[in-house]
Amino acid sequence: MRDALVDFRDTLVCRRQELERLRHAERVERWRSAPDLAELLQRATRRSIDLWARSRGAPDFLQLRLGLGSASTAFEITVEPGGDGELRAEAPAAVDGLTQLHDVPVTIDLVAAGVFAVHGRDRSLDGVAASLIVQAACLHSPDDLTIVAAIDGDRPFAWLKWLPHVRSVTSPVAGPH
Repeated sequence: MRDALVDFRDTLVCRRQELERLRHAERVERWRSAPDLAELLQRATRRSIDLWARSRGAPDFLQLRLGLGSASTAFEITVEPGGDGELRAEAPAAVDGLTQLHDVPVTIDLVAAGVFAVHGRDRSLDGVAASLIVQAACLHSPDDLTIVAAIDGDRPFAWLKWLPHVRSVTSPVAGPH
C-alpha cells in the first residue's frame, strides 16, 4: 500500500511538471505570436524578412495585441474518475492554477469581430488607436490590408499618410487615397 501511495504522488509530481512545460510553451508562443510595438518598429526600420509576416490566408490574420493580462490556457485538466477518495482530493490541489496564464498578450481577432472601433475624445485613446494601426501595418502587407481612417483633423495621425497601406494600388476603396 505504501508503494502505491508513493507511486501516486510521484505521478502527480510528473504530471504537474508536464503541465508546467505545456504552460511555458504556450506562454512563449503567445509572446511570439503577439509581438510588442518595439519589436514591430524594429522590423519596419530594418525592413526585415518578418515584416508583413501574416498573409490574408494566415490563421492569425488581423489578430492584434490589445495589451497584457490573464488568459486561460489552451488545454484543460481533468481528473479521471475512480480511485481512493482521499487520494483523488490531492490531484486537483497538485494542478491548481495551471490552467491560467498571467502577464501574457491579450489579443483581438478583427476578422472574427467584424467591426472594432476606438472612439472618444480622450487623448489616451490616440495611443490605443496608433498601436493597433502600427501592428496592422507591420504584420500585414499592403497587398492584403488597406487602412482607412476617419479621424478628426486635430488628432495626431498625420503620419498615416506614410503607410503604404493607405495608398495601396490594390485598395478596394474607390477614389484618391
